[in-house]
Amino acid sequence: MRQWRLPSLRRRVLVGLLLSVFLLWPILILVGYLEIQNEAPPLKQVSMAMQSVVAQIDDKAPIEVICSRILAQQKLLEALTPNTADDAVLLWQVKHETAGMLLNLGRSYRLPDTDLIDGNHRLQIGDASFDVLQVTKGPWRIRLGLTSVTDLRLLWMLGKDIWIYLMVAFLVQLIPMFIAVSGGIRPLRQWSQRIAERKPDDLRPLEEAARYSELEPMSNALNTLLCQLRGKMDQERAFVQNAAHELRTPMAVISTQAHVLASATDDDTRQQAKLHLEHAAHRASHLIGQLLQLAQLETDHAPRPAQQLDVAQLLRLSLAQLFPLAERKAQELSLQAPDQLWVTVDRDALQSIIDNLIGNAIRYVQEGGSIAVSLNLEGAYWQLQVSDNGPGIPLADRVRIFERFYRVADNTQPGTGLGLAIVKAACQRLGGSIQLGDGPEGRGTCFTVQIPMHALTH
Repeated sequence: MRQWRLPSLRRRVLVGLLLSVFLLWPILILVGYLEIQNEAPPLKQVSMAMQSVVAQIDDKAPIEVICSRILAQQKLLEALTPNTADDAVLLWQVKHETAGMLLNLGRSYRLPDTDLIDGNHRLQIGDASFDVLQVTKGPWRIRLGLTSVTDLRLLWMLGKDIWIYLMVAFLVQLIPMFIAVSGGIRPLRQWSQRIAERKPDDLRPLEEAARYSELEPMSNALNTLLCQLRGKMDQERAFVQNAAHELRTPMAVISTQAHVLASATDDDTRQQAKLHLEHAAHRASHLIGQLLQLAQLETDHAPRPAQQLDVAQLLRLSLAQLFPLAERKAQELSLQAPDQLWVTVDRDALQSIIDNLIGNAIRYVQEGGSIAVSLNLEGAYWQLQVSDNGPGIPLADRVRIFERFYRVADNTQPGTGLGLAIVKAACQRLGGSIQLGDGPEGRGTCFTVQIPMHALTH
């Protein structure tokens, strides 16, 4: 029962064919009606034929010869009359002044022997109406009657005849259309069956080529999606392995130092073990916090409330909090920004961008180096730049620098390799982008973040 409630291509084709029949029916009726109206009226056609018959009448000819000539034209006149009535549509009457009534033909009706003038007349005979044409030549009087057909009756008879042919055409079309649609959706059924039979982790592309050109884009899109899912799963596996590897080191240190702290006999050993224990715990806590932050940015697709925020003021507060770290390394930390720059943005995502970019710069720039932060407006976007004159990032590593847990090979500074991945995820969440370039005078690095003025959080 549920299957019948769902949309079906077969039912859509059937309904489409029926709809085309219903739409074509009145169109064909109208075309037939207009063609009949554009042709010479039937009575006029018969009148022309009767004129040729009357032209053959000779007053001196015997009556028998005249009657035989008229009867010889009967089939021709019947052919000229329209087949638009179920009863007799053609009535004959031939009369001679001296011989009297010679012919009065008709299957169900007879023309009355009344006085009429030559020309066209409308007579009611019984329950039917007839158009009557009278022609007189000498002693001969010839009358011919045709059943009067109203426009409504004509449309009804045309519709009845056309409907029969349309239904026959519908039945003839239905079978090949049903076969064509069934054959067209068969590859989709085969694909769904093969995918259902696969194991959950089997994300290989479909090997079957699309039989129809219309299905090729869908096949390519499906294979692309499977490849993306497979890459995503490989990335997640690598992420879990890297996270476990990064957590293993501080956890091992915590375990070792806890054992040393428990078995130490002097204060110096206890104090040293306590420092190592605190450092390892801080490193593990920092790594877990970054993992949670990255997971929230990448997987939480629910809309987050954005708020009006002065980015310039937020930058000044962030630099004030990070200044002690730069001061320890005698680094120059500068800010170039307007007094105010109000934007609509998710504060948490923006704070992640600021803390990680400036924090990384302070961590990796050498002692005595300089870090410049700038904020400006670029059309419908606002732009944040963090540049430094530090060691920089080699060109070969810049392609992968935003990957999770990726670190430059010769980097000796402590870190998890998650900071730039968090920045990229936060930029994407705010509908913006991040680019990496060279720092001032071609040295160091310059990270450029562009965010829409009214960032949509998604």
